[in-house]
Amino acid sequence: MRNVFQIDKVSLENLKKYIIQELFDNEYEKNINEVEIFFKIEMNQYFNWYKYLMEERGEKIYYHTYHGTKGREFENVVIIMKNSFGGNNKDFFSNFFKNYNLEFKKQDLKKHSEARNLLYVSVTRSIKNLKIFYTDDISEFSENIKEIFGDIKKFQ
Repeated sequence: MRNVFQIDKVSLENLKKYIIQELFDNEYEKNINEVEIFFKIEMNQYFNWYKYLMEERGEKIYYHTYHGTKGREFENVVIIMKNSFGGNNKDFFSNFFKNYNLEFKKQDLKKHSEARNLLYVSVTRSIKNLKIFYTDDISEFSENIKEIFGDIKKFQ
């Protein structure tokens, strides 16, 4: 750890400080919660993520991006969805679901179509089972989600 992170005194607290210093410009109080969440992730999840990044195959579970599934089919698909999509699209899916049945101006129609097409690509990959876990609050547009997907079940 000393060689990799250049930390004189190796401890969990010093490692957290190092991460905040390098990734968050020393804003400790503002970002400590993000780092704490990072350290609570189980190690096997890091291995799965690494396999995904290295495009290793052979496991029963594959991780893909929305775009990376185009043209493929799988018996079972789980989609992890949230309001945002990437760094610049903070309300990408929430805007789509909120405005699902509305008519749009030309520039808004382009954004709506992009979200619709990405959603289509991802949800049409399953052969037998499709589950979507929406990680953000959907109360503002739950009726539109019900119209598209049917019943909503709260994850417990």
